[in-house]
Amino acid sequence: MAPPYRSMVTDSAPAPRHDGTVTAETVTPDGWQRDSGALVRRFEFVDFASAFAFMTVVAALAEELDHHPDWCNSYNVVTIELRSHDVGAITERDVRLAARINGLLGGVDAGLALDGLVEGDGMP
Repeated sequence: MAPPYRSMVTDSAPAPRHDGTVTAETVTPDGWQRDSGALVRRFEFVDFASAFAFMTVVAALAEELDHHPDWCNSYNVVTIELRSHDVGAITERDVRLAARINGLLGGVDAGLALDGLVEGDGMP
C-alpha cells in the first residue's frame, strides 16, 4: 500500500499549470493582503477545534479546485498564503480560491457556518 503522501523530491519538474494571467490589476479579495508575491490572510478562531474545522473545509475546497494553499496553524490562528508556484506569482486561481475561502466564513459554501471565527480576524 502506497503512503498517503509523496516526496517533494522529483527527477523532473511537473509541467506548469495555470489558467490566469499575472497582472498588476489582479483583484485582491476582501480581507486579503499581498505580501511577497502571495495573497495572505490571518484567521483567528475561539479555539483549536474551530481552527481545525476551518482547515478541514478549506482542504476539501482546495482539492475540489486542485489548487492548494501554503498555511500555518498555531492553536486558534490559521494563516493562509496563496500563490501559483508554477509561475511564482499570484494568478486568477489564487484570487478564485481566496474568494471561495471568504465564502466559507458566512457558511455560503458547504453549508457550514464557522461560528468559531473571532471578529476582526484580519491581519494586523
